[in-house]
Amino acid sequence: MSNYWRFPIHALHTIYRACSGWLFSLMIAIPLGIALGASAWVYAGAEGAIELIRSIPPILAFPLLLVAFNFGDTAYLATILFGCTPIVILTIARATQAISPARREILRVYRVPRHRVAACYAMELVPGIFLGGRLAMSMALIITVVSEMVFTPRNGLSLGALARDSQIDFNTPAFYACVLFAAIFGLTANMALKYGEHRLGSKAKGDAL
Repeated sequence: MSNYWRFPIHALHTIYRACSGWLFSLMIAIPLGIALGASAWVYAGAEGAIELIRSIPPILAFPLLLVAFNFGDTAYLATILFGCTPIVILTIARATQAISPARREILRVYRVPRHRVAACYAMELVPGIFLGGRLAMSMALIITVVSEMVFTPRNGLSLGALARDSQIDFNTPAFYACVLFAAIFGLTANMALKYGEHRLGSKAKGDAL
C-alpha cells in the first residue's frame, strides 16, 4: 500500500511524538518554573542560561541527539524537550514572580488556611501555566514535523517525512493534506487549552472565595 493512503497512520504517529514530548516538557518545566520564580535571586542567576538555551534552534541539536540516542524515537522526544522546556520554565517563573506581594502578606497576616492559600496561588498561576502550555504545544508540533522531515523515523511513519516525500514527488494533494492537518491540529489543541484555562481559572476563583 502506498504511504499516501496511510495518511491517518502517519498523522497519528506525529501527534503521538508531539504530545509525548509536550507532556514530558510540562512535567519537567512546571515545578522548575515555580521553584525558579519563587526566589528572585535564583531567577536572576538562571534566567540568562535558560534564555541562552532557548535561543538555540532545536533542529541544530537534533543531529547530536540522533547520535546520542542511536537514531531512535527517543531523539525526537529529546529534541522536543530541548525546544519546549525553556519556554515553559521562563513563562511559569515570570507568572510566579508576578504573584502580588501584597496578597502574599495579607494571606500570611490573616493566617489563611493552606488550602485557600494554594487556591489563591493557583488562580494567579493558571494563566501562566496555560500560556506556557500553548506556546510549548505549537513549538512541539513544529519541532516534530521539521525533525521528521530532516530524518525519517525508523518505522517510516511520520507526517514530516510524508510532506517531504510528497513535495519531492510533486504529489500536491498529499502535501496540502499534511499542511491542512497540522494547521487543524494546532488550532484544535490551542482551543482545547484555552477552554481548560477558562474552566480551571473559574474553579480556582471559586475555591479562593
